[in-house]
Amino acid sequence: MTKPTLMSIHDLRHNRGKVLTEAQLAGQRSVIARDGEPVAAIISVNDLTHIEMLTRGLPMLDVDTDMQNIAGQRASTRRFVESIAARERHRM
Repeated sequence: MTKPTLMSIHDLRHNRGKVLTEAQLAGQRSVIARDGEPVAAIISVNDLTHIEMLTRGLPMLDVDTDMQNIAGQRASTRRFVESIAARERHRM
């Protein structure tokens, strides 16, 4: 994992496609600053899913494989995490 990139809102406006692609494909994290102060971050869906699972106390799983197992081409992170939680409750 590389160090997060710090960028201004202005830079994000002009490079949003590149920033989103790098987050999606390379897991690059970007911190967005307003007036020099960090205010938000752009992270991959995989990173967000891991964070949500950790905050819910769920075990870490193979995110890519589990995302493919959810019905439909695209699933929201919330739906993904809920499906994992349901599966874990069923195992108990």
